Order: sequence, then C-alpha cells, then structure tokens
Amino acid sequence: MEEHRVHVKRNRRNSGSVSDSQTATEPGKWILLVCISFGLLCIIQASLNVYLHLYLPPDIDMSPCDNVTAERDTLEKFLQTSRQDLSKQTDELQKSHSSFKECQQSLSSSRNELEKHQSLLETRVHEITEERDKLKLRLQVIDNYASEGWMYFQGSVYLGSTTARSWQESRQYCQERGADLTIITSVQAQTFVGTFRGRRWIGLTANQSEPREWRWVDGSQLNTSFWASGEPNNEYNEEFCAETNFRHALNSWNDESCSYRLLYICQKKLPF
Repeated sequence: MEEHRVHVKRNRRNSGSVSDSQTATEPGKWILLVCISFGLLCIIQASLNVYLHLYLPPDIDMSPCDNVTAERDTLEKFLQTSRQDLSKQTDELQKSHSSFKECQQSLSSSRNELEKHQSLLETRVHEITEERDKLKLRLQVIDNYASEGWMYFQGSVYLGSTTARSWQESRQYCQERGADLTIITSVQAQTFVGTFRGRRWIGLTANQSEPREWRWVDGSQLNTSFWASGEPNNEYNEEFCAETNFRHALNSWNDESCSYRLLYICQKKLPF
C-alpha cells in the first residue's frame, strides 16, 4: 500500500515536468514559422524580379497607371471623333432621305399626271373611234342615197324630180320615200336648191283666208323668204303654193296655183 502511493506521486511529478516543457517550447515554434514564411516571401520576390528581368523587354514602360490613362484619353478622343462622324453621317442620311421623299413625291405626282393624260387620251381615242364609225356609217348612207339620185347638203339629202306634178301630188311622192317637199331657211339652202334647173315646188303654202299666212310643211312659220320682186301677189286669188327658180336670181320665189304641174324638190333629213 505504501509502495503504491509512492508510485502515484512519481507519476504526477513526471506529468508536471512534461507540461512545463511543452509550455516552454510553444513560443519558439511560432518564431520558427514566421522566419520560414518570411524566407519564402523573399524567395518568391527574388524569383519574380529575376523573371521580369529575363523575360520582359527593357524598354517597356513599367508605369501601368500612366498607360491606362493615356489609353483612356485616346479612347475618349476616338469615341468623340466617332460620335462627330456618326452625327455628320446621320445628318447626311436625313438629307438624303428628305431628297428621296421629295423625289418620290415628285414621281408619284408625275405618275398621277401621266395616268390622267392616259385616261384623257383613252377617252379621246374612244370618242374619235365613235366619230369615225359614225362617219363611215354616214358616208355609207350618203353613198346609198347618191346611187339613187339623191344629193347631200348640210345633213339632208335632196332629190330633184324629172316629172311635173301638182303641189299635193309632189308632196305625196316625197312622203312615200320618207321625205317631204324642201324647206329653205338660209341663203346657203336657197343657193343650193338653185342648182336644180327649172321651176320647182317647195314645201311652203298659205292659208286661203285673210290675212294670208305662209307656213312650211313641218308647221313652222315663214321667217326668212326669197320672194321675187312683186311676189307673192295671189293672182286670181288662187295662188296658195310656193315655187322656186321662178327667176334666175337668189330671190326667185313665186306663189302659184297648187294644181299647176311643176317639177319639185324632195328633202330628207338624215338621222345623224
């Protein structure tokens, strides 16, 4: 029992000695680590200096901050110049666009004018074509009448008879051919009928009561007349029908008895 106690005390003493020894050696360890780290840093710094000296050209500017500032200024100048150039190009594009719009509007206006002219030309061509067709038809009709002895003048065809008849018989002959005794309302018409030779009935009659009133066969009143001198005189109170070419002059009308047999002139107005 006594020996056991002595052995325990010895163990405690040995444990206390070890702890004190460990406590005394811990600061030394930290100092060693610091020295080793500092040494490594020195080795790294030396290696970096050797690398830079061996592998980088000697004329390189080693002031990166100055290089960055210069590059920034260069980029700013470039950007400013680019912005100015872009602004000029934008203005030129806008001007070109405006010119293009004006040109486009001018072309559109010209196209509209051309379309109008084309429409007018097409209308005119259509009108001319219709007039040509009507003229062809008119000429064909006139040729057909001419082949039967009729003469054309101012929209009508005229037929001078070769047989003498009374005024009423003469009118009936004309009406059977779709015509009537001629009506004269102008100097030109009077001159034209004067080309038919011989005394001839015209479509003019007077009523048999006083005052006498002369009317054409279409019912219109006599306004323009070409009576010969001293006519109408209603000789023997029986001259109620009118003839032309009584004298060889412009004023060549004469009143005559309607039963008297004379040549005559038929007139037919054409439907165009």
